[in-house]
Amino acid sequence: MQKKISIFLIGRQAIFAVITLLPLLHISGCSRPPPPASSFAAQPTVASLSPAATDLIIGIGAANHLLAVSDYDESRPGTVGLPKVGNWNQIDWEKLAVISPKILVTQFGNRMPPDVLPQCKSLGIQVIDVRLDNLSDIYHQADVLGKALGEQPIEKANVRKMQDGLAAIAKSVAGLPKIRTAIAVFDDGRIGLIGPNRFHDDLLTIAGGINVADKFHNPFIDVDGEQLTALAPDVILDLQPIPPTTPQEIQQDQRFWKTLPDVPAVKNGRVFRITAPYAMRPGWHAVQLTETFAQKLHGK
Repeated sequence: MQKKISIFLIGRQAIFAVITLLPLLHISGCSRPPPPASSFAAQPTVASLSPAATDLIIGIGAANHLLAVSDYDESRPGTVGLPKVGNWNQIDWEKLAVISPKILVTQFGNRMPPDVLPQCKSLGIQVIDVRLDNLSDIYHQADVLGKALGEQPIEKANVRKMQDGLAAIAKSVAGLPKIRTAIAVFDDGRIGLIGPNRFHDDLLTIAGGINVADKFHNPFIDVDGEQLTALAPDVILDLQPIPPTTPQEIQQDQRFWKTLPDVPAVKNGRVFRITAPYAMRPGWHAVQLTETFAQKLHGK
């Protein structure tokens, strides 16, 4: 599970992702453009080493502050044409010295490499290390970045839109049966489940699901076919990895599920592969991802 867990950690602390907002609406599955940036032309001053942090900056309406992004950032509104300055594992300090950002946004947490803070101090760069483990973290870090970039009014308005969108989804599924669900991450014939008190678990709860991995009390759990059969989820949300999954990996994934015919979700054809770029990133696409969860769970 090394590859997948490292991928998710990049998402927690550097990738799993998430930019655009949806206004107040019921389950629709429609995509929406990112919120507009500030009306004034800010001088770009920020480099981001985390796609999830990049999404957060774009989501609060501060894309015009971005000067550079990470190697894992795909081209999307707000990042097109920006230079890439490394990732959680390797930072291009020479390029950062040339670009000379005032702020470097990271997502390391307690895994901060020992050279990052001294290097940034020598270059005169302020480090903002965001934590995006759960939904409440999104709101808090949006406020932190809003203050740092002088964008608090527009940040607060966009956070309110996200909160309203999530509230609308919760209202639309209120009264429907709670669906026992596994949030799965497949890698090389093994399955990892996302556990309780994490971003995806928060969204699943809003969407009207019950996380079958809650009993483990861990954020990520490796399980085998026997354990998954015993958990007996009625729905499996099969999140795809970042970088994009290859056709061979998709075929291997499909073959794996066929080996578990006694799992209710497999037996009833309710294993749903979610391939959106932001599916594995805790961040700003919370409304879109929650809508997707709700659609798969309730068929609306």
